[in-house]
Amino acid sequence: MPSRRIESVLSPHYNAVKNGSIHSLPGTPVNTSRRRLRLRAQGVVGSPSCLLQQKLHTSQCIVPVEVVEEIVVAILAEQPTFSSIANLSLASYQFRQIAFRNFFKNFNALSKRAWCLLTGISGVYSWARSIQSLSTTIFHNIETLQHFQNIHTVNVDMSPEGLNTQRTFIKYLLAHLPSRLLHLKLCFLPRIDTNLLSGIAERFPALKTLALTCTERLIDDCCWDCYEETSTCTLHSPIPDVYFDAEDLSCAFGSALSPLTKLEHLTLGIFLSHLDTLHYHLRHCRSTATTPAILQVYGPGSCTYCRLAFESGTWNGELFASASVSRFLPALKSVSWSSYFVGDQPGDGLDGLTTTAWVRREEGKVSVRRAPW
Repeated sequence: MPSRRIESVLSPHYNAVKNGSIHSLPGTPVNTSRRRLRLRAQGVVGSPSCLLQQKLHTSQCIVPVEVVEEIVVAILAEQPTFSSIANLSLASYQFRQIAFRNFFKNFNALSKRAWCLLTGISGVYSWARSIQSLSTTIFHNIETLQHFQNIHTVNVDMSPEGLNTQRTFIKYLLAHLPSRLLHLKLCFLPRIDTNLLSGIAERFPALKTLALTCTERLIDDCCWDCYEETSTCTLHSPIPDVYFDAEDLSCAFGSALSPLTKLEHLTLGIFLSHLDTLHYHLRHCRSTATTPAILQVYGPGSCTYCRLAFESGTWNGELFASASVSRFLPALKSVSWSSYFVGDQPGDGLDGLTTTAWVRREEGKVSVRRAPW
């Protein structure tokens, strides 16, 4: 049934006014012309029909922009996909701007095609507050990265990079990101060294959160051969080949990060356990003629022999390194490390590969423990 126009349901008086035949209606006041003169004298210009339309228009309920904004935020919090705000964006220009502004706060482009399509939308560069992407996607569009002047969070998946290509990509990435960055996460790194840390610290002095991880590159869902192969392509345990012990490593890393005077949370995804921990585990857990390599792949943390031999020393080394790094970073509140030996402490990660030390400063002394203070 077609919708009825509003005029068809209004009073006959309104229809007469609209048609200019108000004087022919019964009961019409004689002093209508005098009323018009008074309205004009008061600065109200227009015919009675225009005045009535204005009155009807101003009586409409207009939803405040702030309310619409909160609705969009609630929708995206529950389902952060474009389909959840697609219909709302078609309602009006104002609704579309509100929907797009909130949706593109998190700029997520994992492919080169997606990056090109999203950056072609007018306003994306100013709306974006965080970027999440692959290193190859960013490198292909590295020149457009500098247009994101309002971002404060960057999350880059470095899995496509290797030991030989990491330094080149990091060089271009740091050069094109705004220096006022607050949160930076680089995951699946082939290695973490002082060159990487010092470059980040000098470029982004306002960082509050820094997460650099490389232990995710170890493949533990296939077979022992794949696990061992990925371990040789990743510098996951720099002790003792690169650094003599946890004290040597923490002093080098802390010195490289010292320009980050505002850093509060630091995650370094490397193992502080001795490299021989993994070698020892591989020697007594590899496949045999009776136990194929495809069965029961697990790390040292799930091995009874490895826990008895290395767990206690690893925990002590992680706490010592956390305290040592904290002396270089005055605002630091927590330090997280990758670890084979994760317990049931509050600071231990749900991923099974992360332990966290919480820092407390009192009277110039630094104290750490594996639970919040």
